[in-house]
Amino acid sequence: MPWYPYTPIPRHPFDADIDCGGADNTAGYTLVGDFDGDGVQEIAVQISGRGSPQNIFWAMKRADDRFINMNPTGHPLGADIDFTKLDIPTDWGVVGDFDGDGTDELVLHIARPGTEGNDLWAIKRDPASGAWLHMHQTGHPLEADIDCSALDIAVKFAVAGDFDGDGTDELVLALDRPGTEGNDLWAMKRDPASGAWLHMHQTGHPLEADIDCSESDVPTRFAVAGDFDADGTDELVLGIDMGRIQGNSLWAMKRDAGSGAWLHMDAGSYSYDADIELSTSRMPVRALDVGRFSNDERDVLLALPEWAGTLGNDLWAVERITDFPSILTGTGTLFTSNPGAPGPFPAPVTIAVLVASNRRSAKIMSMTPITTTFATPFGMNTAKMTLVRAGVLQIDRANGTANVTVVLNIANSLGPVYELAVPLSTETSLVTPRASGARYNSTSGAIALVGQGTLEGPPPLGGATATLLISGTFSPPW
Repeated sequence: MPWYPYTPIPRHPFDADIDCGGADNTAGYTLVGDFDGDGVQEIAVQISGRGSPQNIFWAMKRADDRFINMNPTGHPLGADIDFTKLDIPTDWGVVGDFDGDGTDELVLHIARPGTEGNDLWAIKRDPASGAWLHMHQTGHPLEADIDCSALDIAVKFAVAGDFDGDGTDELVLALDRPGTEGNDLWAMKRDPASGAWLHMHQTGHPLEADIDCSESDVPTRFAVAGDFDADGTDELVLGIDMGRIQGNSLWAMKRDAGSGAWLHMDAGSYSYDADIELSTSRMPVRALDVGRFSNDERDVLLALPEWAGTLGNDLWAVERITDFPSILTGTGTLFTSNPGAPGPFPAPVTIAVLVASNRRSAKIMSMTPITTTFATPFGMNTAKMTLVRAGVLQIDRANGTANVTVVLNIANSLGPVYELAVPLSTETSLVTPRASGARYNSTSGAIALVGQGTLEGPPPLGGATATLLISGTFSPPW
């Protein structure tokens, strides 16, 4: 089998890899982060069950071929993290580097209603003693390090991300309210001088919200943070809770560096002020995630459908593409070779391709129709070529090459319609390799794409070999 146990425990009754301790307690939720700054992640596991206040954790670290407790304290349940004597549980948490020292901290939600439900503990591991300590104690009755508001409003979830691009993470917390107030959020940042957690953008909003996604009477359901535009700062993507008629529209919010306001990235095209619509099918979304699946500099948004059966294991993966330059203008020549007849037959053409670019690849969106007249053994033939579909013009910055497959529809005056699929690749240099540390290539250049395919269709040209050569200039945005 290709999947093997990571740290197998010998003779374990169900072949587990991690044993948090001998206490007769179950694991609640887990949080993963680099809590000791050694570049390797550890696991914080909430201790649940009998005798646990549900605010204590095991902290498990891989050592050689097994996981061990990071900081045994002699706690009766074997807890490594025990920061309060209060009998108040935590029901969820987030991980981030909130002080910018290169190690991750824990922010834990206090499971209480009302105003106490917007209080949180912020816990950090002390590298000298190994103890887990509060980050900012002020005498709060719940020992909270973060108090978002005195308003009688709890929070329902939070996400961490570097939303202002300063190298430290911030917290964004969703207000647990119905309707339009449920799409308001608090954005909290740790002040490095005082250690206090402060609002990032206060404007006199009645709920003290830093972010207001919409005036529409719908709350948000969940959110993720990611760098979707490759500018080095994170943005927010939030699910919209539309009640019984759930859809797959999403908000995408970005902090404006000048004003501090959180603005829509691409609002205006969809209902509820949504920035993203994953599908016109109205297939609902039940969860979001973020990943970076190539060497590109931007994150890809993942969305899971809320559906049963095999459609429930199909996922959306979408990227944000914003640039629409005229990347390639020039001339091309189509050579066709008709079996049993002289050839090739040159067809000079003019190409203009519009693309959407994400710096490493360029998706060909359209191409001007090509009309040309050329001689064949059957007389003069006027052919009109249009782009049916195209793959992705993949850019390899290292050696300045690219490749793409285009599919052309060729309707000609002799009657038949042909389809030509041509995988094109660069014959000459496409781009100047990017300088070390540079985000963009700033120079224009020359391009020659050449490829060969077979004309699909009836006689007289069906089965003919066709070669398409496109050459011109470009000015890339990446």
